[in-house]
Amino acid sequence: MFFCCQIVIKLKKLCFFAGDITLLMTKSTGIFILLWAITIQAGAVSWTSKVDSLENLIPNEKSDSGKFELYIKIIDDLLNNTPSDAFDYIQKAKNLADQTHDTFQIVRSLTRLSDFYTQMGEYSISLENAYHALDLSKNNKKLQSLCHNRIARIHASLKNFREALEHNRMSMLLYKQIGDTTGMIVDFQNMGSSFLDLKQYDSALYYLRMADSLSIVRTGEHDTYAASSLGLVFIETKQLDSALYYHRIAYEIDSSQQQQFLMALDEQYISLTYFKMKKYDLAQKYAFKSIARADSIKAYDIKIDNYEVLYKTYEAEQDFPAALKYCLLFSQTKDTLRIKNNASLILGLEAKYKVREQENKLEANEAAVTLLEKQKTLLLIIVVISILFLISVFIFAIMVYRRQSSNKKLMHELKMADDSKERMISIISHDLRSSVGSLRNAAQLISEGIIEGNDTTHLLESFYPVADSTYDLLENLLTWTQYSKGKLNTSFRHIQLADVVKKTINHTTPLAESKNIKLLDSTTDQKLYADQNMILCVLRNLISNAIKFSYPDTKVVISSRLEDNLCVVSVTDQGVGIKEEVLGKIFESPQFLHSSGTMGERGSGLGIALCKTFVQKHGGRIWAESTPDKGSTFFFSIPVNTKQFNPEEY
Repeated sequence: MFFCCQIVIKLKKLCFFAGDITLLMTKSTGIFILLWAITIQAGAVSWTSKVDSLENLIPNEKSDSGKFELYIKIIDDLLNNTPSDAFDYIQKAKNLADQTHDTFQIVRSLTRLSDFYTQMGEYSISLENAYHALDLSKNNKKLQSLCHNRIARIHASLKNFREALEHNRMSMLLYKQIGDTTGMIVDFQNMGSSFLDLKQYDSALYYLRMADSLSIVRTGEHDTYAASSLGLVFIETKQLDSALYYHRIAYEIDSSQQQQFLMALDEQYISLTYFKMKKYDLAQKYAFKSIARADSIKAYDIKIDNYEVLYKTYEAEQDFPAALKYCLLFSQTKDTLRIKNNASLILGLEAKYKVREQENKLEANEAAVTLLEKQKTLLLIIVVISILFLISVFIFAIMVYRRQSSNKKLMHELKMADDSKERMISIISHDLRSSVGSLRNAAQLISEGIIEGNDTTHLLESFYPVADSTYDLLENLLTWTQYSKGKLNTSFRHIQLADVVKKTINHTTPLAESKNIKLLDSTTDQKLYADQNMILCVLRNLISNAIKFSYPDTKVVISSRLEDNLCVVSVTDQGVGIKEEVLGKIFESPQFLHSSGTMGERGSGLGIALCKTFVQKHGGRIWAESTPDKGSTFFFSIPVNTKQFNPEEY
């Protein structure tokens, strides 16, 4: 967003002709993308036709093993091109394997299910399936190596690179024992990628070249994955000619096989390489190619990376209207598009289960209605009609009274909402003006050379808590607005409390480190039925507040316990504490209390209001205990048992 602000400032200087430039850029870009979309759609016919052909063979296949192999081929094609469409075929393959009690087929279907959830970002479910497959593999080295390879991939996706390398080594040794060169190539690829992420480039080059060399010996051509990864290594080591060479090799191989997802990825890497080489026209050309291809196969993640390259290239060319356009596209879609496939998948799965439940309920209701109709008598009908007539008279009188009461209540609520809105805007405007003003003054001192060297570093470090609290304020404001307008999507499912706490600690660690505060996790690994994003928001606000109001060189402890089928989570700090008269008001709604942290961090109380709303949405409650100058503990509880509450009731 800071980059976007720079562009906006520069755009003020172009106000006389920015509109014409933007219009021209938009038209030419649209035509360019349209042409490439048409080209790509024609190229995509080959693999979709292959899937259709394989699907047509299934009804004529008599053997279960033959049907299973057809399903596996379809699944692999879909996972490489449109992963979200692969789930139904994986379920069919899994059901067929279960019916035949074929362990080999069951393990293969579980590994494909693991691959699917990995691409959807559901890593915990993916790991669960991979370990289940490993348990079933027993003494079969081929299956064991296959499972270790999948587990390594998932750990790499979770940034657990040491665990990934360990499982890749076990997989590679098993493949070597059974003489499977193809499996060894895959493990060398994955080990090289892990070392790349660890920034150990010499090791990465060694293993990726091993994979590429084995592929050349075995097939006579380069390995596309190894070539692409080698390109990334050379980008990181600033050997851009070598990077472009290997990315083009990967692109040629993937194009010959019509692997649309990999082609879009290759085009994005080529675009990035040209950007690093400052060949901005070529960078833009391949970025537009990649965006069009990503659109055709619904690969939304790739679009985000291309938007980033585009706004940086246009900024470098000082085409600020175009830069602003793609900067905003990058910023707006960065979060929402990354979860789109996952959200559609979850909704699809939930819909299947809901349809099944609704069908059962409908059958039961129809039987009950039939039985009830047989038991009805004329006397009962007359009694019901008489009662309804009397009730209607009373209802008519009551409606007049309630309408008047409702109007009064509505006017009161509107007034409270308006007062709350104005108070919130006033507090937020003050906080933002103070934070941005401080940053502006600091920037002016640095630019004029008044502060330099170590003083500049110390000054910038001192602004981190202020910038972080300002970011949290904007994040909370966006969440509050989405929730108020009913645009905040909710998804209740089983989650692990430990995973959510870990993610929150990773998010808040930089702020804690700026004050030398230790974050201690004492929670239990409790399974909850909750909306993960809401619980993340609650924990993020409580931990951020604890850090803001803690003294430097102290600690913040996050704990949990079970109490009467409730999971009670607490966040304890060693800070300034809360006065008794203030403690009784912080959870009143609507309430926005203005306060400052121990290092000048701003706080509006909006985060606490969000916490209360989201905890109540789970059927729980939130409260606090505090001693001034010694610290505070904030608690919230939510039901553990899914039968204890219905999210739709809150």
